[in-house]
Amino acid sequence: MVGRLRALFADSRGISIVELVVALLVSSMVVALMVTWAGAVVGVETYHSSDDEAVQALRMAKEDMGKDIRRAEAVITAGDRYLTLWVDLDRDGTADPGEQISWTMSTYGELLRSDDSGAVRVAIERLVYETSSFTYTSGSGGIENIRFDLVAEVTTAGGTEQRSINAEIHLRNA
Repeated sequence: MVGRLRALFADSRGISIVELVVALLVSSMVVALMVTWAGAVVGVETYHSSDDEAVQALRMAKEDMGKDIRRAEAVITAGDRYLTLWVDLDRDGTADPGEQISWTMSTYGELLRSDDSGAVRVAIERLVYETSSFTYTSGSGGIENIRFDLVAEVTTAGGTEQRSINAEIHLRNA
C-alpha cells in the first residue's frame, strides 16, 4: 500500500499554469462576492440602527411629553413650536422652581425639554422642524386638548426618510 502511494506521488508532475490561473480566478470571484455581501450587510445594519434610534427617540419624547401634559395644572404659553406648562410636582399649589416645564422645537432640529431651574435636555436630535408642531383645542376654560406631531429624520442607504409620531392629550385640569 505504501509503495503504491509512493509510486503515485512520484509520477506527479505538479499543476500547469492554466490550472493555476483557473484556481486564482475562481478564488478571486469568491472573495469579491463575499466583500460585496459583507458591505451590503453593514449598510442594512446602519439603516436599521438609525431607524431604531429615531423611532425610540420619538416614543420616549411622546411618553415624556404626554406625562408632563397630563400632570399639568395650567398651560402658561402655547404656540405651534413651543409649549410651557406648570406642573405642580410637590402638589403644594405653589409654583416652585423647576415646576415650569417647556417643550421647544428648535430650528436646529432638536426637541428640547427645559424647566425654569435651568435644566435642559435634548429629547430628539433630528427633528424635522417644518413638519413638527403643536396644535390646541380650546374650550370655555382655555386650552383643553394638546396635539403634537413629531417628525424625525432617518439616514438610509438611498438618502433620508422621515418617521413620525403624534398624540392628542386632554388636560386633566381643563
